[in-house]
Amino acid sequence: MYQVADYIPMASISPINRKIDRHLIIALKAYCDGSGKRDDPNSDYLTLGGCIATPEAWTTFELRWAEILERHCSPPLHMKDAYHGKGDFKDWTRQRVNALLVALLNECFTGVSRKVHPDDFYFASCTVNLADYQRAARESSGVRSREPEALCAFHVTANALMLLPDDFSSPTKKHGGLELWFDQGERFQHSVQKLWEKRKKNRRDDVMSHIITIAPADYRKVIGLQAADFVAWHVNRHHASEDNWAGFVSEMAAPRLNQYWDYEGLMRVMPDGWTG
Repeated sequence: MYQVADYIPMASISPINRKIDRHLIIALKAYCDGSGKRDDPNSDYLTLGGCIATPEAWTTFELRWAEILERHCSPPLHMKDAYHGKGDFKDWTRQRVNALLVALLNECFTGVSRKVHPDDFYFASCTVNLADYQRAARESSGVRSREPEALCAFHVTANALMLLPDDFSSPTKKHGGLELWFDQGERFQHSVQKLWEKRKKNRRDDVMSHIITIAPADYRKVIGLQAADFVAWHVNRHHASEDNWAGFVSEMAAPRLNQYWDYEGLMRVMPDGWTG
């Protein structure tokens, strides 16, 4: 049985040991239907789910999440295994899995459950229609200049930037730092890190300038990555299969910060010649 002590708090994996006015830790997990690779022809949608919170809010959330897993005698949540009855969930019935997911939704994701830090914990997601992206990329150099992974990561981090305190002397009008933590082996991390390094080198004054850390962690030890997995899986499944339950969960988990990129949206925001 897993308990709170089995998990590593998000705040403790942070490399930041100095006090800053505002510090947000973002746990990120990607999902691609089909094989899980965006260049696979069976994959139609690419989704990135993110959980954004202050270290203090993470502590409250992690305690609640761990208590629910312990109550249900559950291993660390991995949505794909749980849904298909594989891995650590191979002996679980559909009813048992559903009971766990409903408890997590009701006690960790809805507005009622986030009483302690209501303004310091946000869930966000971004989904790219891959067929629409490929079509738009053939027609627009602006779309080709942004990989789908970078589009999704920029959406999540841009929303995190809005949560930082105002600083009108800064080029971004914001002050503070962001940390991005990806599940181990996550292909998204390479794409985002490449963009981050490029922006740092060119000294671009945008959302990337606030990112302090981009690093991997193990979802089995880090609850935040399990929560991001919960968001990303449900959002992606909703788009890929029009699953009503998954759509309901994605709306409840990230009602305000969901982004969907289709052909029209890509061509409107990133027209030919756009290289921002």
